[in-house]
Amino acid sequence: MIFDLKTISTRPVFVIATQRSGTNLLRKSLAQTNLFCDLNEVFDPYHCGYWDYRTSRIGAEPKLSLPVEESQLELWHGFLQQSLLPIRESFTLIDVKYSSTHHLDTFWRDHGQTPFFLRWLAANKFPVIHVVRENVLDTYVSNLLACKLKVWVADDPSIADDVSFVLKPAETIAEIDRRQQEIQFFRKQLANTVGIEIRYNSIVAGEQISAEILRALYDLLDVAEASRIRSIPVGTRKMGRSASELIENFDEINAAVKSGSQAA
Repeated sequence: MIFDLKTISTRPVFVIATQRSGTNLLRKSLAQTNLFCDLNEVFDPYHCGYWDYRTSRIGAEPKLSLPVEESQLELWHGFLQQSLLPIRESFTLIDVKYSSTHHLDTFWRDHGQTPFFLRWLAANKFPVIHVVRENVLDTYVSNLLACKLKVWVADDPSIADDVSFVLKPAETIAEIDRRQQEIQFFRKQLANTVGIEIRYNSIVAGEQISAEILRALYDLLDVAEASRIRSIPVGTRKMGRSASELIENFDEINAAVKSGSQAA
């Protein structure tokens, strides 16, 4: 299960989160420096990467199509080796969303069981940055906005100026409850890894990545004082408006969400 790092000069750092949690903001900002390379969201089919590699390898070696741990690790380790070998930055950021952590599983995994990917992370002791956006209503609406616009990262925040939503209270409460449970599940699972948790609202201070976040990250990665870059500008913009601006019936939804939280 252990990944051999002997031939690789960069160190993998895994960024784990649900969608719309600020991972693009964090990764792209850090990757402006000579310390970090951004490998992006490797399991996202739109970013190719792993899936192109997997298809090519299985075409050449059909036995690797068997969904057993040995095949999954051979493909995953091979992809990492190929991707990380040319990188010369000290650290490589690898984004894996909650919804993608099942991709190294073999056959059936019961609900509540630890995904094989997370067990692999813990066994290899790779640094993990868990990014959490605790206002799950904002996360939910941000996801609705991205799906509506079919845009995940926008250079022009005004792209969302003409978009709004009318939400159903019961559906919204159910979705928020699901997302809160998901965060707690991953918090528990990631407790077995070497990592830190970063809150979405603490990533940015003004137009910079906050000094507190940088300090925690450098401490996690054992970056020498002389190599620490103290000021890193924000590398992307947030897209659009807040939930209170996007939800036409925000007062109704906010009251329903608060009532649901109190009942829980």
